[in-house]
Amino acid sequence: MSQPEVPLSRLEEEFYDTVAWRLLHGQSLVVEEPAGFLADSMDAFDYMLQRIGSVQGRRTFDYGCGSGWLGVYLAKGGALVDGFDISGKLIGVASAR
Repeated sequence: MSQPEVPLSRLEEEFYDTVAWRLLHGQSLVVEEPAGFLADSMDAFDYMLQRIGSVQGRRTFDYGCGSGWLGVYLAKGGALVDGFDISGKLIGVASAR
């Protein structure tokens, strides 16, 4: 008798739940600057920020927010941020941030 396949979305959620556990048990939740989160793509991030301009008072939606570092960074610039992620545990990390 074969076992039912696990939906890909469930596997992805489980993977990112594991990421959340590692974040909560070994990394500061403080977001000072984005370089530590960007895996050497700071130039692209700087370009994005130049293109969108000031975020002061703007509503933003961080789709796939993960641990919430980008939302926190934008909120520090005055944005009103909502986030969404497949992992409820990463949402917990984002909320803690």
